[in-house]
Amino acid sequence: MNEHFPAMAPKKRDALELNAIFENAPVGILFTHNRRLTQANRLCAEMFGYALDEFIDQPALILYADQEAYSALGREAGPVLAAGRAYRAETRLKRRDGSLFWCRVSAKAVDPDQPHVGTLWIIEDITAIRSAEQRAQQAFDEQQMIFDNAAVGILFTRDRVVQSCNRRLVEIFGYQPEELTGRSARVFYLCEGDYQHHGGEVMPAVMAGGTYIGEIRARHRDGHAFWVRVTVRRVASQTESTDLTWIFEDVTERHQAEEALLRAHEELEQRVVERTAELASANTQLQEEVFERMQAEQRIWHVAHHDSLTGLPNRTLLHDRLQQALAQGQRGRHRVAVMFLDLDRFKSVNDTLGHAIGDELLKHVAERLRRVVRAVDTVSRLGGDEFVIVLHEISSPDDVVQVAEKILGVLAPAVSIEGHQLRATPSIGISMFPDDGDEVFSLMRSADSAMYHAKATGRNNFQFFANKMNEQATHFFALENRLRKAIENGELVLHYQPLIDWPRHAVCGMEA
Repeated sequence: MNEHFPAMAPKKRDALELNAIFENAPVGILFTHNRRLTQANRLCAEMFGYALDEFIDQPALILYADQEAYSALGREAGPVLAAGRAYRAETRLKRRDGSLFWCRVSAKAVDPDQPHVGTLWIIEDITAIRSAEQRAQQAFDEQQMIFDNAAVGILFTRDRVVQSCNRRLVEIFGYQPEELTGRSARVFYLCEGDYQHHGGEVMPAVMAGGTYIGEIRARHRDGHAFWVRVTVRRVASQTESTDLTWIFEDVTERHQAEEALLRAHEELEQRVVERTAELASANTQLQEEVFERMQAEQRIWHVAHHDSLTGLPNRTLLHDRLQQALAQGQRGRHRVAVMFLDLDRFKSVNDTLGHAIGDELLKHVAERLRRVVRAVDTVSRLGGDEFVIVLHEISSPDDVVQVAEKILGVLAPAVSIEGHQLRATPSIGISMFPDDGDEVFSLMRSADSAMYHAKATGRNNFQFFANKMNEQATHFFALENRLRKAIENGELVLHYQPLIDWPRHAVCGMEA
């Protein structure tokens, strides 16, 4: 410093240095005395929208939203400053144009024993930081909602050890989340042999970058076996661990229906054989029995593939028809749309009026949905108040928009059931082949995600699937993985520092 001011007196040089620091500080610096602004650096004045010369000697009240805000900060900061401690807080202050912005303030009395001497304030504009934190929290909340409310069980494992799962998976297997976290995926299998065999099928497919899809017999928490459809995919990771996402769907009912169909078929075959042996000469009677057999098979097939309440195709038949539509779309190079409908606040109808009225309302909804689509399209019910519509040979998204608007229109009028005027407005999520996926599961998942987005944007509307939904989910999983790894590796450290009683020059405590 002497090189720059060789002939300058030390006090004058120190004053110049302090002034340079004061004017070039990256934060606002402000002195107040008797509730007035007595001195400030240029950055502080500009932060509030003033020129420096018109900022000085203003009452401190101009920095606050109103008198109450000013008094409240005084009540909070006064005792702290009077005790000789530094006051720190994040609060909203007012610019010259009246707009409020978030600031981080630090204050210290120049002389606690003489409050009239004045107070030094350090002020930072943290509006951008606050906005970024709010956006991050909103994104986290949205992804958590999607994760928790997905219609399929979702499991995340690292090296075949459970890291996290959603509510639906807990419902499928009967465990609580805390019972699964940290346990081997072996808990979902009937025996060690099944665990090893299935791992031998899954790992080669996912390690090669592909997706494993299959059906296995799994073990419930209470010990009984049931069928699940499993979709497994590897998650990109910078570690050497093998991170996998598992999607589980309970397909026990479909397997039971198929088994029932097989048994019925075998029984019918046996009856035909017996009757043929007994009545070989009675051709007319035999034809009647064959016809009876065909009708029985048709009834069984219909029961196995249609919803018993509405008569609409169920999940099994829906998947088959959607698979056929995708195959036709690939051959003809045209689009296919999947529309996932969920009735808004349908649960309140069941809870207040009973399931009988709720079932009647579902029948009316099913009939109205049938009327707004073509004969080639498929309207199905997955269960509860969830419906899925598959639109074949779509030329453009505008065609889907027209159908969605028809659905909103046809479901808008009230339905009179036992003297109750009921409305069943839908939230509709839409995915498109091939834009949002090229196979059944990905399109269903995308439409389901879009449906929850429709609910989040006010219900009784439709939303197309957007890639940012998956991008936000991927960001959430990656962040969670990094935090879990940091905890496992002991990378989060707690530091302590002493609290000083300045008048007594003694350590009076510790803070973390």
